[in-house]
Amino acid sequence: MANRGDPAEALRELLWCFDEGMVGKTGFGAVRTSFVLGAIAELGKKYPPALIQLRQRRDEARKRILAGPVHGAEIPDFVALNRVLSEPKSTCFLFDQLPQGDRRRKSLALYGSAALLDARRYADIMEAKTYAMMRSNFEVTTRELLLPASTPNVERLRTLNRKGGITNTAQDIEILAGSGDVAHARELAQRLLAYDNTDETRAVIQQHAARAGHPDLLPGP
Repeated sequence: MANRGDPAEALRELLWCFDEGMVGKTGFGAVRTSFVLGAIAELGKKYPPALIQLRQRRDEARKRILAGPVHGAEIPDFVALNRVLSEPKSTCFLFDQLPQGDRRRKSLALYGSAALLDARRYADIMEAKTYAMMRSNFEVTTRELLLPASTPNVERLRTLNRKGGITNTAQDIEILAGSGDVAHARELAQRLLAYDNTDETRAVIQQHAARAGHPDLLPGP
């Protein structure tokens, strides 16, 4: 529709997917907050009303979160909207407005961990994540992806899954080291190297460790 010269109708259809069509539908949650919002943001590069609609929904989600308590998708929606709008500071600002120990704050730390990580707010992320959770996530994300032999591009999907697991684990290593839990950071790093002991993976771990202020986290070659 947008390519045919009708961006307004394209926006209406995409907003319907986000606001109604995919809400509460099993299997569409990730699509709704990634591909749909990404398509709206992309449309907004040439059709500014799309960005206005995204900001309105972000602001409405913020109001509902502050009014609390929340039981729906307000927090993940708020974080996802800030992500596609390239406004991660908005996530951090709302986090700071919520009181210590508040369930909304913990949920925001979990869903908004990428924004907090960019700001190197490691201790804040640890309000929602534990080392046990990180180890469990490592086991899941580094497990071999089982797919039917008929799956198109199966090796490419397995490669992407492997790289995603390495990246996520390296970020958790940075969070642990940055928050002061260096022992568990080293343990998780050794687990990752046992899974993939390549120069590339070692370099990724080293980069995240250095960012956390612990360039000596890994032993020498």
